[in-house]
Amino acid sequence: MPLEIIPAKDALATRRTNKFNRWPRPNVDQERLSPIARPTAKPSFSLVPGEKVFTIGSCFARNIERHLDALGFDIPTKKWKTYRQLDHDVPSEFLNKYVTHSIHNELLWSLDPATPFPGTDALVEVSSEKWFDPHSTPTVPLAPLEIINRRRRKVQEITADVVNCRVVVITLGLVEAWYDRELDIYLNAPPPWSFLSRNADRYELHVLEYNEILESLRNIHDVLTKFGHPDFKILITVSPVPLVLTFTNQDVLQANMYSKSVLRAAAEAFVGTFENVDYFPSYESISLSERSAAWEADNRHVQSDIVGVNIASMANTYLPEDDQSNFHFLLNIGKAYAHLGRRTEAADYFLKAKLINSLDPTLNHEMGVLYFQMGDYDAANDFLQRSETVVGSSRFWRGLSLHRLGRFKEAVICLDLSIKKNSGWAPAYYHKAKAQKELGDLIGARASLERSIEIKSDFEEATTFLAQIL
Repeated sequence: MPLEIIPAKDALATRRTNKFNRWPRPNVDQERLSPIARPTAKPSFSLVPGEKVFTIGSCFARNIERHLDALGFDIPTKKWKTYRQLDHDVPSEFLNKYVTHSIHNELLWSLDPATPFPGTDALVEVSSEKWFDPHSTPTVPLAPLEIINRRRRKVQEITADVVNCRVVVITLGLVEAWYDRELDIYLNAPPPWSFLSRNADRYELHVLEYNEILESLRNIHDVLTKFGHPDFKILITVSPVPLVLTFTNQDVLQANMYSKSVLRAAAEAFVGTFENVDYFPSYESISLSERSAAWEADNRHVQSDIVGVNIASMANTYLPEDDQSNFHFLLNIGKAYAHLGRRTEAADYFLKAKLINSLDPTLNHEMGVLYFQMGDYDAANDFLQRSETVVGSSRFWRGLSLHRLGRFKEAVICLDLSIKKNSGWAPAYYHKAKAQKELGDLIGARASLERSIEIKSDFEEATTFLAQIL
């Protein structure tokens, strides 16, 4: 049946009232699409500043939680960092869940006493005392069974905190899912290839289709209804991070398009099924933005700045009339424009943010760096001076600004303070040497350059400058 049925008179009325019903046009509303696409969302609930927000799903969930944390929300999944102090082999993607069935499994095992984790049977011994948990992430190293079990307990301990979170953010990642025929259960990651080859009859690769994904999403909703927060809300999106490789015979570009398309379609039906589920269009924003604005050099990972724009936009949408969320929205858009080298637009957004909170050290740092790049060294020095005790790299940039202003003695002092903060930053010694040379301190310049080359042996500018000093 249709996803939605709209009477003709209602459709015509919506056509008149929806100001975002047309595709962006050149010279009219192109800024909605380029360089960063900014689709709008219509929230059915509100966020409470500083409240607990649970993030679960693909690696994009880790991107989201970092920015929510920076906005002042309480993020339980950040607790994995504490665990990493005990187990340094655990990577940042420790909690990633790539397929909907894995999300459902983890919630069920963590919340339902009647459905515990299957135990050692669900783990695989790859070689003598080298075990792997296929319900974790593929990059977690093999380890003795005791450590594997400790990691699993930690994952479930962190996941169980979802009951204290009114808002759950879910990011959907993949549809190529590995299946354990012996236990009748979906995995989060395939076992190591050597083990998989020896036990090929036990496992299958399933390319999930729309109804399977939608059913899995409904199962997730059922678990949260039964065991979660009594007033839980779900904010769902699709991860834009593409498939690394496909196990089908398709071109990976085609396989990835199917994966994201079917996830997006299922997410829309999921939203239409439950009143407490919203969709947030970060997938559309990143997918439709200019590649240089959206992606890192590896063509896979999303740039932090554009994630910041989307999370600030989410906060701005779900925290209505909240000046602080609007401040972060403007700040993050300014940072994204600065990253693209579009300095005039960046300055415009920074100045708008400044009207809300002129004392914010991050804003003052970003404005200082921007004005330095624009050649206004007086303004750069002024802004960086306001942030230097909070933002670590502000003193470095301020030292550069003072050098350009001919205030060499102050530049040396500022760069010395920067070095005390980060003694392994080779450019700080290099620029300190340039200021020392202007002051006639060639011996000091030589020492600074030798230190910079000791840190970074291929630092060509420092090597050339040292030759000149000698």
